[in-house]
Amino acid sequence: MDSVVGLAGALLNNIYEAASSHLHPVFWIYVPYWTLVLGALAVSPLTMILPQLLQGKLSWPSKDEVPDEWIIHGKRYNLKPFYDSHPGGSLALRKAKGSDCTGLFESYHVFIDREVMAKMVAQYEIKDTAPAEKRTMVYDDAFYNDLKQAVRDHFKGQGKSAHKMTVPHLMLCLGAWITMWFCIVHMLRNDSMWCIPVIGFLSWYLTGNVMHDASHNALVKSPWVNHLLSHAAFPYGVNVAGWQIQHVMSHHIYTNEEEDVDLYHYDPIITLEKGVGSVNPVLHILRVVYLMSSAIPHLALVVPYGLLCGHI
Repeated sequence: MDSVVGLAGALLNNIYEAASSHLHPVFWIYVPYWTLVLGALAVSPLTMILPQLLQGKLSWPSKDEVPDEWIIHGKRYNLKPFYDSHPGGSLALRKAKGSDCTGLFESYHVFIDREVMAKMVAQYEIKDTAPAEKRTMVYDDAFYNDLKQAVRDHFKGQGKSAHKMTVPHLMLCLGAWITMWFCIVHMLRNDSMWCIPVIGFLSWYLTGNVMHDASHNALVKSPWVNHLLSHAAFPYGVNVAGWQIQHVMSHHIYTNEEEDVDLYHYDPIITLEKGVGSVNPVLHILRVVYLMSSAIPHLALVVPYGLLCGHI
């Protein structure tokens, strides 16, 4: 154990010295924070994963161990035969397999009447098993129904793809993607520092306008094109597989509720609690400045790592 700790210490020291000597001075204030984060990640297999494995608290079910059932409003369905004909594509169904997907079912079918949806899935209901426990969250309240109706009224008569991204906006996003990669290549070949803020802005633009909407199957009509475009901000975007769980299936369905993993994956640096009236503004700004410096690797690596190991 002492040799492992010594090796980890030497590695972190080398990283610290290399970062300090090659980074612009403006980034030096971040080096201790980055070193601390890397150190925590480096030792986490010994301090977090190994103890859980030895105690039998950590396991990953295989694909065959996940049951062919989807729970919607307390009823169990086998939607596997619906893969090929599902308008939203098979990925939308496969990622919810074996879970209660009532929230996804409700939020992704705004333009279809509830009774029509019930008839569509009725043929797939598994009737020879006990009913599943219903979620406590209410999806059929007056406000939500009014909101859905307002959305339907807004897009009424405009065609099935009226709520998708317009062609001019798609062309603008394509131009942003081409420009980002031009700047990446130019920066690497010519050591052009002016490209860095441009790349940062364009990757942010592509993350917010393309990756995010495509991950919600809302950018274009084709499900497979949406899945492809959810990688548009690569290599500066997020881990798309982890994002589907963290953001699409958790945050958007259980926003600020106990099951919203976005409330926890920055613990203990930032802990969000209901009923807390205020936080120290100076401390909060300082934390945000540090956290934003590692936002991309955090979303691309740390969050999927935490999801995989059951830490969030």
